[in-house]
Amino acid sequence: MANILGLIRKMLELCRVKSGDRVVLMTPHRYDEYYINLYRAALNDLETDYVHLIIPPQAKQISYKDLDTRQMLLSRFDADLL
Repeated sequence: MANILGLIRKMLELCRVKSGDRVVLMTPHRYDEYYINLYRAALNDLETDYVHLIIPPQAKQISYKDLDTRQMLLSRFDADLL
């Protein structure tokens, strides 16, 4: 677990996540709690504010790859990273 946590933290640092940033963790309705908990731990270590946004299965039109969706979510949550 410590190795994966370190990798996730390094990845977040490479994305320039820093203390005080707001991050949106976006997942489908089925997700691996183990990895989300590792992201939560890494984000807590970096002293960020974050929210876990779970996309319901009926929301097929919502995609994190869609630029308009990303911009809407970033502004809605006043987030620095999605």
